[in-house]
Amino acid sequence: MIDELEESYFSINSFWRDRKQTDDIRHLNAFALDFDFYKKRRYRSLTPKEMYEKYIKAKLPLEPTAVVDSGRGLYVIYAFHHCSIERLALYRAIYHQFQCQFEQYGMDPMATNVTQVIRIPGSYNVKADKTVDIIDSNDTEYELTDFCAILPYSYS
Repeated sequence: MIDELEESYFSINSFWRDRKQTDDIRHLNAFALDFDFYKKRRYRSLTPKEMYEKYIKAKLPLEPTAVVDSGRGLYVIYAFHHCSIERLALYRAIYHQFQCQFEQYGMDPMATNVTQVIRIPGSYNVKADKTVDIIDSNDTEYELTDFCAILPYSYS
């Protein structure tokens, strides 16, 4: 537990250097779908767990590695086994498709950047006045290509 830390974040991808720039990405480690559903009037009264259970869970293509209550919103995280930066274009295309599918639920388009950071579970979100908690976690790890099925392409 990291309850002493306020406003603490980590990068979902790893870097060659101590700079948070796309050119310095070493490996693509995960997707972290960031839902700011509380900004949508329709969902404002829901807790992150309720939002996940009622509206998001059934629409996901695969079981998430983790689901995190970020304090006000939630993260749906898919960890990768190993993904080279050489797959950046595919990573971005899949992330964009997630954004298109979940925009109506408040998925944050600004949080699809390869240099994205997310709050550390166990840390404290000052704006929300609460701890960042794990809602669900599973022993899953994917290949980036496992998500290609959500892309709007066909072979015909």
